[in-house]
Formats: sequence, C-alpha cells, structure tokens
Amino acid sequence: MVDLGDFWDLSDLIPKKKKTADRGPFKREIRLGEIREPEGDPRDRDEGRLGSIPCLSVSEESYLPTDNPLIRRVTVTARETGYSFYAQFRRHAEAYFDRRGEECPYVPFFSYIPQYSQLSEEQLRYYFYFRDALRRGETPRVDYSYFWLYIYEILNLPDRILPRDGVVLLCRAWRLYRDKLPKIDKYMTVWLTDYCLLHRLPCPTEEISPFLDAVMEHSDFKEFYLGGISALTEDGTAALLAMISDYRFEKSRYAKGEHADFFRRHLFAVMREVFRVLFSSGRASIDTEESSVLSRAAFSGSLCSHNIKCTLTVEYLSFHAAAGLREAVTASVKYAENKLRALLSIKSRLSVPPLEPILSATVDRYFADLFSRAEEKRKIKQRPSYEALYEAESRGFSLEGAKEIESLSWENARLLASEEEASETLLALADSSPRPSFETALQEPGGSAPSLSHADAVYLHSLLTGDGDSRKRVLKTTDQSEDSIAERINLAFTELLGDIVLEASENGYTVIEDYLDEVMKWTEKRLSEK
Repeated sequence: MVDLGDFWDLSDLIPKKKKTADRGPFKREIRLGEIREPEGDPRDRDEGRLGSIPCLSVSEESYLPTDNPLIRRVTVTARETGYSFYAQFRRHAEAYFDRRGEECPYVPFFSYIPQYSQLSEEQLRYYFYFRDALRRGETPRVDYSYFWLYIYEILNLPDRILPRDGVVLLCRAWRLYRDKLPKIDKYMTVWLTDYCLLHRLPCPTEEISPFLDAVMEHSDFKEFYLGGISALTEDGTAALLAMISDYRFEKSRYAKGEHADFFRRHLFAVMREVFRVLFSSGRASIDTEESSVLSRAAFSGSLCSHNIKCTLTVEYLSFHAAAGLREAVTASVKYAENKLRALLSIKSRLSVPPLEPILSATVDRYFADLFSRAEEKRKIKQRPSYEALYEAESRGFSLEGAKEIESLSWENARLLASEEEASETLLALADSSPRPSFETALQEPGGSAPSLSHADAVYLHSLLTGDGDSRKRVLKTTDQSEDSIAERINLAFTELLGDIVLEASENGYTVIEDYLDEVMKWTEKRLSEK
C-alpha cells in the first residue's frame, strides 16, 4: 500500500518563525447565551482581534502573523471620514441583538443592501426567527437579503460577537446555506479573508474543509488559505488542485452520486504522491526574496459602518508554479481518473495529454494494489459454484460422494451438449458478420447514435466551425453544462468508434484531430434530418 503520511510542509521551504500558542479551536458550539457583550470596555481587550477595532483610535496598525508562513505583515489603516452612512444600521444591530425570535410564516424580503429600517413588522419577526434558528444550526427558508443581513451583523458587531466566535458563525452560516444560495461563495470567500486578517485570526481550515476547493476557486488571495494548511493533507491537496489543475474532476459525471467518496479518496491520495514527485524536482517554489503586496478596502460590497471600514495591506510570499507544472498536474489528474473509471468498468475515457513517465509510473504504482485486489475479487466472483464440492480437505471426502458427483457431471454434460452446439453455431455466425463500418452506420436512421439530439449536433457543428455564438445558444437553451454535453457525445461515439472524439482545452472542448472527418460526416447527416 502507498504510504499516505504527511510529507510536504510549507514551513520547510521558508525561514522559520517563532511559534505561538494556538488561539483556540474553531470547532466549537456557539450558543445564544454565549454571545454577549463582555465585561469592561471592549477597547481595552485583545480577544483574538485587532486591539483598536471596532473603534480604531489610531490611523494605522501593523502586526506579523505567526500562523501563516506565507504572510509577512498585515497593516490595517483607518478610513478617514467624518460621516458614517451606515451608523444607523449599527445602532439598530446593537438594539436588536438580544431580541429572540419565534417560528412564524415565511415573508419574502429583497434589498440590494438590506437594513433593519427596510423591514416591515412581519419581515422583522421572520428575520429574528431565522437568526435564532441559524444560531442553533437549523436552516429555515430565506432570501439572499435575510442571509446578508445576518452576515452584516457579525461583521459590524465585533464588540458584541467576539471575532473568535464570529468566524465560527460566519463559516457555519456559509456552510449551511451555500447549496441553497450558491451566489454567496464569491462574497464569503473574500469577506472571511478580510475578517480574519482584520482581527488577527488564522485561516479556519477545519470549518471550511468540506468546500475548500470552491473557496480556492473563488479566492483572489489564495495564499491566505493555502498557507493556513501546515501539511499537504487531503484539504491541502484539494487546495493545490483547485489552484493549479485546469481539470476539475469533481464536475465529472462519474465522480458524483454513489462514486463521489470513492473518487475523492483515491484521487486526493494519488495526487499527494504526484505532488511529492513534482515538488522534490523543484517544479514549485515560494519566492523568499521579494514580497508581493495586496491592498484593498475590507469587506468590499458589504454594509460596513465607518469604524469597521478600513484598508488592508498584506505583504506575502507568492506561490509560484514553474513552467509546465499546471500541464503536468492536469494530465496526472486525468490519467488517474481513467484508472478509477477502469476499476469501475466504465468504458468512457478522458483524453490525456502527454505525461512524463515518472508521473505515469507514480500513478500506476498507486493503483497496482487496487487493480490486483479488484482482479482477485473478479476471479472469486466468477468461480463456478460446483468447485466448492471438490474441496476434499476442507469439506471431507467419501467414496460415495465422489461417485455421486461423477454421476451428476455426466448427466449435466449430456443435457448441455445440445446447448453448447447451438452456442457454437451462433458464435460462428457472429464471427462471420463483421462490425458495420462507420460509412455503413451512417446509413442507419439517426446516424447510428440515436442517443444524441439535434442540439448535440449543433454543438458539435459549432466546435467544427468555431461558431461561438451557436455554442452559447445550445448551452443556454438546453440548460446543461458543457461537461455534460461533452460526456454524452463521447459516450455515444465510444460505442460507435471505440474512442472519444472530444477533449478538454483552455476554451472548452475541441474535436480530436484524428476524428474530424467522422464527426463532420455524422454532424452533417444529423442536421439534415431536421
């Protein structure tokens, strides 16, 4: 078996930093009774947050993070303004903070920048019910506006909800509603980064690990999340794949449903072995000489009062991928997925770009044991049941039993003789009838691929002619992903030609050059039928 222990640590690649005590686990339950204003003046406390927030008394403060080896310095600069447009929101948030909610009928609510003053009495009651339910981990029905109002509370009340608790609440709300409200990913990815940087909190890797790949996809500051993973665990592998690979195996039709866990477990494990080879050869590096700088307004696009609105400037070490690394990782993922498809007896295969022998050998070595066990199971499953009758040592042996077995065998041979002769005749006829050629198959109704629709033909024609507008219209009218259409076309042509005809590219899919003539002939025939 392949050793899947941790092998790659970012801290080994850059100068060591002095370690400090952990700021506390993120995995904890937050009950309503715990979310209260602490005793004393909040400006005198440093409870895992920037000391002068939420009332920034100085114009600028800097600190050196100790829990992310990629971040060198974070500077928080107050936004100079004498007017706070959202001061009323903060006053209302403080006044309503302890209000309890009771279950009540759902009331729709919409606002681009939701605030309490925009809510009717019925909407306000429903919001309090939703807020209490969410604090308990429940997920009542809500619109985006209710959800954002809840998030704005956490961002604007660090003196009522300590940031070490607020980050848990942010991640929990995100995790519970991201499937129901898919648009929140791109905003929460940025706001969670800003919240942690502003309040001196480490990346909450455990809280976001179930959807870390989506986080990496939307993040414009991936080093924050990548540097929060001390070793290349499953979460770290997911983060690197989302950052480097052009192919997302999670979107494959075969990596979903009953096979989802199987795909994730083995693809992440084998890619850890591939990364071991790639990093040991110097394909990736961390630039320790020059820092990159990121500067932006915190919580861009959200509702923030003046004492929260500030500018974040981050000096960090940029993660660089050497030339060819992206292509090597993408090809390795596809090659590994083909191995998994073979294990599951799936005929369809991905088109894999040229892969270096050392990488293909690494993948082959990982799957060798899996294929060996699968073959053993296949042999056991195919073992004739009558063989068990001949296990003399384990089942005992008697002369009478042997004679009875021999008698039954002769009787079975006599009964099966006619069936075997008939089977041999059928096999001979099948062998003498060659498989129809592609030209012959085109003469059949539907072009021998009845599972493909007119829309599929239009899609193929758009790839052949480079007609981007037609391709977009097909995707819009069919309401299907391009991956789904390509998989269906490849499956149909695999049955016909014995191979796939489409392969992924930087701009979608392209027809494999070897099959241009066949695809063109089928497409023209299919389009002429309508």
